[in-house]
Amino acid sequence: MTDEIERAAQDLLAEIALTPPNAAPGQNMLSPSARRDVGATPLWRAHDGPATLFVHGWNDTRRIWRQFAQDFIANSRPVLLMDLPAHGASKASAFGRDEAGRSLREVCEAEAPIDAIIAHRSAASLPRPRCSPVPGPITSS
Repeated sequence: MTDEIERAAQDLLAEIALTPPNAAPGQNMLSPSARRDVGATPLWRAHDGPATLFVHGWNDTRRIWRQFAQDFIANSRPVLLMDLPAHGASKASAFGRDEAGRSLREVCEAEAPIDAIIAHRSAASLPRPRCSPVPGPITSS
């Protein structure tokens, strides 16, 4: 009986083939073609023009910003999502304030102009890159 139910459930799931309306944990919200690494920094872009750069904190990845970035993308606002060194898709083994600051600066220089930088609290303490849109601190959440 159990085998029969399991087979019926698998058949039903195969027939339905549901796809989520937006990215779930472990999935990318942008197609692989949206990836455009800057040096060793994995970077994803949606839409052209001055972008909002989302920077995650320690022990996180770009995916922490999924909810916010999806809203920007749905409203055709340019978005950049990066993985800091030794986080997420980064292949770097070294990580720390210096490496993260260098990575952030390189992304900003390569993708300028940057409209805004939104960073997690730990990333907001990184040195502010020259390409930041206005003087002052990086916005943190």
